[in-house]
Amino acid sequence: MTDQLDRSDVMYRAFADALPGVTWAASPEGELTFVGDRWVDIHGLRRDRALGDAWLDAVHPGDRDRVMLAWSHSLATGDAYKIEFRVRVADGSYRWFLVQALPVRDGTGAIVRWIGVNVDVDDRHAADAERERIESGLLLLARTGAAVVDSLDYQRTLRQIARAFVDGYASYCLIDFMPPRGAWERTAEHRDPAFVPILMDLSAPKGNHPIARAIEAGVSTVTVIDDAWARNLDATDRGHAISVLRVRSIICVPVITPSGDVIGALTCALDDASERENYGSNDLGFVQEVGRRAGAAIANVQLYERERRIAIEFQAASLPARLPDMPGVRLDAAYRPGSDEATIGGDWYDAFLLDDGRLVMTTGDVLGHGLHAAVSMTKLRLAMQSAAIVDADPRLMLRVAEATLRVSDPDAYATAIAAVYDPEARTLTLASAGHPPPIMRTGEGNLTELPTRGSMLGLGPSTDRDPITITLPAGATVVLYTDGLVEFKRELAAGVERLGNALRSDVISSDRPAEALLAAVLDGDRAQDDIAVLIACVT
Repeated sequence: MTDQLDRSDVMYRAFADALPGVTWAASPEGELTFVGDRWVDIHGLRRDRALGDAWLDAVHPGDRDRVMLAWSHSLATGDAYKIEFRVRVADGSYRWFLVQALPVRDGTGAIVRWIGVNVDVDDRHAADAERERIESGLLLLARTGAAVVDSLDYQRTLRQIARAFVDGYASYCLIDFMPPRGAWERTAEHRDPAFVPILMDLSAPKGNHPIARAIEAGVSTVTVIDDAWARNLDATDRGHAISVLRVRSIICVPVITPSGDVIGALTCALDDASERENYGSNDLGFVQEVGRRAGAAIANVQLYERERRIAIEFQAASLPARLPDMPGVRLDAAYRPGSDEATIGGDWYDAFLLDDGRLVMTTGDVLGHGLHAAVSMTKLRLAMQSAAIVDADPRLMLRVAEATLRVSDPDAYATAIAAVYDPEARTLTLASAGHPPPIMRTGEGNLTELPTRGSMLGLGPSTDRDPITITLPAGATVVLYTDGLVEFKRELAAGVERLGNALRSDVISSDRPAEALLAAVLDGDRAQDDIAVLIACVT
């Protein structure tokens, strides 16, 4: 029997050396007793350096626990061994091998040896890793693209970008940004929120640090953290952070605006707990694109803020500097620009006295946003004012506004109310072009929505803007407003209910009834669109 085993062992060794893979044999206890010639050729080790359990020295440190756990299971159960892991080769690098082993049993079923083969599958792993790298990079671009589209809040945009990184692409993301005329700002996200304070407390990078190079020279870098690199940072808080966060790979890119200005740096990193392999040059393009997107989003916000500021200033300058003093009528008005999430529109109010003592009031809303809408608003307000000076007919005022809009901005639309109050007759005559109906409040607190109809301006000449005339009782209050007052939460019914409740309260008797009404209706909520309110209290 022994002779048969010896002969089979000789035949196995001869056969094993003829196979393309790395062949080996192990004792029933799992210690290597034989390795083929290709082991020496591929791994650059003598046979005696692989026998026993010395072969473990060639296994990648990150794979050893997994390899031994699977090997121990096969030894205990007699199940076939099959696993892929990295093994050091002759040039000192690591390559992926598919390692398979089967038990050889004697006539009693006892395991007498294990025979195995290692097949190089590094090319397949590289292809798989490259595919996963591309897929994760494309997913990162999709997530960050969604974050920057139409965003008007750069701080929220940067937080969303950072979160997109830690959602599978990085262990943490850090964005350093210098806003115009401001101090450095930092956004940080970590897979473990407990580590975010460490990132937020880091001092400003200096010298040859990748973040400093990105900000000062616009240079992108991919860094694998080795002992020498870490030692250069040991004496700094950044060196401490590298150690505590167990960072092993970093990408740092500049944040660049469309005009080419570097306004910050974006850093993403992998730690020891991440299953991703270290970043490589193939990852750099994806992160650079995100840096450009972040820069474009910030530039867009800055442009928006400049336009918004100009629009607010222009619109404020276009509204009446003061309301007229009129015996028997107390006037008050308020304008509230939209929140940071909305651009300025074209809402207005106006009130002025005619030579015959009548009071003209208008409110309106040019559909659209920004400076363009504010300019159109000014043209319509002045056109209605000019028409009223010639003939204070609300229907004529709207007709002139319609003609003005067609000439100055044929693609625009607007809503408007024109009202004329005759103090002698105590009558109010008004006409509407698609505008929210005014509300009358009697001295007893009863509310009436004044009946108005008419298509909005911009739809062409209309025959449905017939004026109505009502008599205002003593103590009545008329409220004209734009739709932002009741649609601030995009829930019209709820907004109308809030407006009614506010008008039934004592806001009208306050020193500034228009501002008091705004505060009561919004009740702490931010106005999504701009709002104009004009209140006339008749004594």
